[in-house]
Formats: sequence, structure tokens, C-alpha cells
Amino acid sequence: MQKFWSRALDFETIKENIILKEGVKYFDFAASGLAYRPIEAEIERVLATYANVHSAGGANAEITSDYYENARAKIKELLGCEERYYLISCGFGATAAIKKLWEILGIYLPPATRDRLGLRRESIKELPLFIISPFEHHSVEISLRQGLCEVVRVPLDPSGLMDFARLGEILSANKGREIYGVLTAASNVTGLKLDYKRAYLMLKAHGGRLFVDASALIAHENVDLGFCDGVFFGAHKLLGGVGASGILAVRKELLRGEEPTFAGGGTIKYADALTQRFIIDKERLEEAGTPGIIALVRAYLALKLRKSAGLEAIKSREEAICRRFISEISKIPEIEIYGNLTAPRVPIFAFNMQGLGADALAGVLGQKFEIQTRAGCDCAAPYGFDLLGLQPDTEMSRKPAWVRASFSFIHDESDVDFLAEALRQIAKIRDKITFVAGKYRCGSIN
Repeated sequence: MQKFWSRALDFETIKENIILKEGVKYFDFAASGLAYRPIEAEIERVLATYANVHSAGGANAEITSDYYENARAKIKELLGCEERYYLISCGFGATAAIKKLWEILGIYLPPATRDRLGLRRESIKELPLFIISPFEHHSVEISLRQGLCEVVRVPLDPSGLMDFARLGEILSANKGREIYGVLTAASNVTGLKLDYKRAYLMLKAHGGRLFVDASALIAHENVDLGFCDGVFFGAHKLLGGVGASGILAVRKELLRGEEPTFAGGGTIKYADALTQRFIIDKERLEEAGTPGIIALVRAYLALKLRKSAGLEAIKSREEAICRRFISEISKIPEIEIYGNLTAPRVPIFAFNMQGLGADALAGVLGQKFEIQTRAGCDCAAPYGFDLLGLQPDTEMSRKPAWVRASFSFIHDESDVDFLAEALRQIAKIRDKITFVAGKYRCGSIN
């Protein structure tokens, strides 16, 4: 695989090595990247000497342990981690990394444990305050609502971005409290970026900490770790990252305890029938049991692929894609696109078509044009209520929904034009679309 990565890679070479059924147009990168043949070849090479880690007694175990720890070290380099950060591999997505972070901060409590102890959040004094943006994923927002903390959601401002004036008011009203901000670097719905650096400085002025969700950003650029106390993301969002691990990078001072959040194999230095001692390596201490060895190697290789493509080249290509898509979609009067279209963004877009439901639109795109998009609320329903101007439904009978198209640097303007033309054709016959025997029938474009 060195022949692919010994030099910068052009986008066409990368595109030619993606694993995807011929003819399919994939616009769902915000949900998951695609597999990449050279990475799969490298994984096969790693598997040739595979064994579990946590042992120095076998050659393969030592080789695999070296692969694993090398992947960790290289990911730190590729993310720009300083010596002040630990990096922990967590399951297979951002949600596992979020859960690990809540455990480290001491706010995660399963409902059964809460019931066993008879705890009610309302009865606990001096709960920490968690401030979130209006863009957050369910895995952040809903898990915090169920945690041992108070949660305040900053609203949108008139421009459709986070209201920093309101953030300032919240901080001023809570002086002296234990405060954390948890903010997504970019919306997984509209692609809008959030100025986390500004938020970090505001939080620091009030003694707070900031954690950044990089899940929608990581395929496009890094978070500046000088402006946060931790970052998390699912590496499967990266091109080539299918099956990669969740990643949590946190400042070392946050891992002060001598015990793990969960004890298991690989965390024990000594144990007998009466006592136990834990290892002092904080990264290994928080990876109890057999870790996702190949998952972390995949995460490293996917980040390495991103570097080989070139972050500046990626930025330039994706800015052109955004301009083209906004220009073309604006020519289709039946399409309503959501969010601020002039603010900084990554190439993720949410839209609906008048007279056609989101599921139907995505279904027709898939069945008739082999275009893969995603319909629903993208696990960000509270933001969806804001975008669509809906009021919370106490009967829970209404849910916000849209079609999301998300691009990668492997796309070009011809891909954008193909999607836009498909939408134009659908718009012309949308009143004739029917759903029969599990398939959409579309009149003249059947």
C-alpha cells in the first residue's frame, strides 16, 4: 500500500479505489464513509499476524500490540494532539466515546442504578451545568438529559446560527458553577459550522471546559485542540473508515483517578482473592477488555488517507461543491433547503420537496436514479423542530424530516449536476408518484 500513500494522492486515484457497486451515486457521507481497497489490503496484511493484545508472551501478540499502539500514536499526530492529551478508542462510533466521556466526568448513571439508589436529579444539589448548541445529535443531547447534570440548550439566533449573546447571558447567570460546554463543530444536518473557538474563550472566562463533537467535521478538517478540552468522533465518517472505532481525546488532567470507569481485562496490574491493583497507563486503563484492535488501525489508516488527499485540497474541492450545489438547488422552486446558506459550512445539506414526503423523495432517488441519500431527522430532531418551524408535539405524532445529501472531496461538479437533474425530473412528476408493492412508480421516469 505504500505505493498509494508514499506521495500525495489525487482525487481520481482515490475515487477509483473506493468499494461501491457500479452505477450507484453515493451522497450519504455524513452517515458513513465508504470502504477503500488499499486500506482493506493493509488490514489483510495486519490480520496475517493477528493475535489479541495484553500479552508479551507470543510473537503475534507483540506484533499486534505494536500495530495497535502505533495506530494510537499516529492518530494523535494526525489530529494535532499535544502531549497534554490522552487518546482512547471507544467502540464503533461517537456514541461510545460520548458515553466514555460522561463516565469520566461522573455524570452517567444507568436508569436501573438510579432506581436502585432512589435518586432523582431534582433532589441532588450542585449538579454541574452542561451547555449545548441547537445543533446537537441525540447521542449528546438526550444522554445529557438523562445524566446527573443540568442541561441548557442555547437557541438559534436570527441568522440560524448559535446565539452567542444568549450563551454569554447563560454563563453570566451561572458564575461559580461547574460548567461544561458540549458543542458540535459542524451540524450533521445542515453542515453549518459552529465557532467553537469563540465559545471556548467565553467558557474559559467563566472557568468552564469545552468538549467538541467533531463527527460531522472530521472527514473534512481537524478541530484545533488548543481551543477545547476534549474532542470525540466516529472514525467511520471518514473515507476508508468503515468499521473504525469511536475516538475520544481528552486533556490528561481529566483522568485523575486511579480506578477505571469500568474494570476488566487489560486494566489489572495485580489481583488475588482479596484485592486488586490497576495499571497506571491511563489510556489502557479506560480500554477494559479486548479493544477494537482492527477498528483503531482502520481509524488511523482513514485519517492517513485524508492526509494523503491534502486538507487544503479537500477544502478547495468541497467549497466548490457547496457553491455548485447551492446554485443548482436554488434553481428548483419546488425545493426548500434549510439553514443559513452563506455561513461557513461543510458539504452537508438538508432539503424537502413541496408535495412529496422526505421518505418518498429519498426512495425515488434511490430506486430510479441509484442515488443514495438519507431521509429522516438525522438523529437531531430538536434542531429539526427549529428548522421546520414546528412546535413540540405533546402527543408525539409529528416528527421533523427532510432529505439529506452529504458530499465528499471525491465528488465533483458533474456529481452535483447529476443529483440536481434528478431532483428536477422528480419535481416535474411529483404529483404522479405512487407507492405500490414496496416500490415507487413515477410515471414518465419509471
